[in-house]
Amino acid sequence: MRLSSPAPPDPSEYQRLFQAPIRFNQTVSGLVLERSTLDLVHPQADPALSEVLDDHAQQMLIGPGREAPFISEVRRILKESLYRGDLDLDSVARKLALSRRGLQRMLIGYGTSYRELIDDVRRESTIRLLEDSRPDIAEIAFLMRFSEPSAFHRAFKRWTGKTPREYLKSRT
Repeated sequence: MRLSSPAPPDPSEYQRLFQAPIRFNQTVSGLVLERSTLDLVHPQADPALSEVLDDHAQQMLIGPGREAPFISEVRRILKESLYRGDLDLDSVARKLALSRRGLQRMLIGYGTSYRELIDDVRRESTIRLLEDSRPDIAEIAFLMRFSEPSAFHRAFKRWTGKTPREYLKSRT
């Protein structure tokens, strides 16, 4: 075990906890493992959890403000599904070769949910439609698969703090 912190007066607690040689005042903190240890297979390994954790680690490496490839793919499928009117979780999971629960677990691993992604895709698509072509607001509500215009208006107000008409006026 390598630690960048200075050595404490009594390092015995570190020795007890890590049960390995400890080096203090190192340039970088880290755990050094033998190759044979890294090659061990855990008898209760969970491949689905491993995939979630690997994806999460990749997202951390990508950095804030950038989206993981898996989430981008889910968004792409949701956009296609939105326009076809098929936002069913099972259907989207099948397109990703996952079970319903597998997709939900993957999304939780990325800190989001299916509902949140649908909401984001609807918001992005709605704003793009309003800004690009300015069609009838009731038509947009229909295209975004809202059950009724009032549900669309509530969602839009939640997204932007304005009604669709107020939003359009503020853009001109």
